[in-house]
This record gives sequence, C-alpha cells and structure tokens, in this order.
Amino acid sequence: MSKGCKHLKRVLLFACILIFLCVGIAITIALLKPISGEYASTKLIAHAGGAIDGHVYTNSKEAVLNSISNGSKYIELDFSLTSDSELVCVHRWENVYADSCHRPQYPMSKKDFTDLRLYGKYTTLTAENVATLMDSLSFILVTDNITNPELLDRYFARHRHRMMVECWFAEEYENLKSAGYTPMLNINRYNKNWIYKQFLLKCLHINGEWPYHWMTIEYGKENMYMLRLFKRVLGVKFAMYTCNDSDYRYKYLGREVDLIYHDD
Repeated sequence: MSKGCKHLKRVLLFACILIFLCVGIAITIALLKPISGEYASTKLIAHAGGAIDGHVYTNSKEAVLNSISNGSKYIELDFSLTSDSELVCVHRWENVYADSCHRPQYPMSKKDFTDLRLYGKYTTLTAENVATLMDSLSFILVTDNITNPELLDRYFARHRHRMMVECWFAEEYENLKSAGYTPMLNINRYNKNWIYKQFLLKCLHINGEWPYHWMTIEYGKENMYMLRLFKRVLGVKFAMYTCNDSDYRYKYLGREVDLIYHDD
C-alpha cells in the first residue's frame, strides 16, 4: 500500500473519530442541559376529571365542573363501552361503584350506568353529556382507552379541534390525525425500542419528517433525559402522567414537559 493511501486512511479514521466525538458531546449537552421556559399552571391536565371532595378517578360531572371552576383548561376523561355499545366515562368497570357493596365486573348498560351515583352522590357521565358540556364550556378534552375515530365521531365530530387522544400504535396515530383529532403517541415498554429505532433512523436522515408531534410518557425522573433529547432534536411535545409532586411539576412543567396529568 502506498504512503498516500495510508495517509488517506489515517485522515478518514481521524475524521470519523472526530465526528463521533462531536455527536457524543452534542448528545451529552442535549441530555444534561435543562430546557428553559416558564411554569404555567394552565398546562395541568385534570386526570379522570380531577379530584372532588378528596375523591379521585371518578370521571364525574361534579369533578369536571370543580376542575374547570379551579382554572383547569385540560380535562382528561376515560371512556369505555357499555353492554349496549354506548360510550361512557369509566376507565375500568371494576372501579365503578354506587357504594362499597356494588362493584360491577363487566360492562353495564347505559341506563344502569347513568342511574348510578358514585359514592352515593356524584353524577356519571356519558360521551353525549361530555359533548354537551363542551358546547357551553371552554376546555380541551383529553381522552383515554378509545382510539377509533369513527366511534369518537359519533359524539365529538364538532369538537375534534378541541380533543387530544392518547394512542399506542403508529397506525392509530395516523388515523386519528387524518380524522382531525390531535393524537398523542404513548411511549411504553412495548413500543419504546421501536420508537428509539425510529428516532435513530430520523437522526441518520434515513426517515423523512418525524410524524409524532405529541407523545405521552409515564412520570419519572429517569425519563427526563429522553424528553430533552427528543424535544431538542425533533421538537416533540410531551404530556406526562400522572404526577402529584408539586415541586417536580413546578420545576419541569412549561420546560421539559408541555402538559402534566395530575390527580390533586
């Protein structure tokens, strides 16, 4: 091998090492340097309607109205189907109860559900009730469990522009986005490796535009490095669930995290 070829190989090797060092330094800065911004309490999401009289996860009318009266602009409600295929506000049927002795294990009918009074006094909500509330009250509805845009359109077609829908798969994200909703792709243990792969391909310019503008992630300080990296490189917006640590919220909301679900 000629001296010229050997010299060229050394130059290329040095260039590769330099590039990797620069990339490593840039990633380190992206991971460690906090993102600037201002705390905004209006960016809190009232989880399952918010708290009411010390009760959480009720998804009740009273909880929603209480959260709005306290300044909440984002209301999260869980949706499930009744036995007669109507959409109502409940996360798991086993969590619905009229008193301590009544815990249905399977879907109820819409009538039985609407006749319930949670904890003996709180009003259950159907999707129709929620759509009516949205007609008269100004809030953003965040949803859980239901990702079928055709089913959501049965009740919320006129409110698509005010709805954020959590989903778990890329196909769901695209379908919701095409229908006019704002989808949020959840990062979880089942799809995390796939998302990292997509991120790497994007950084290497193998993929085109990053399609997931909103993502949701579980509360945890260990997730903050990933949030910083995704936000700095891709401009992704994040909603974090569920954080009742007021110090943590004050430190990160409006900075690393765009929205935070809370119970209190």
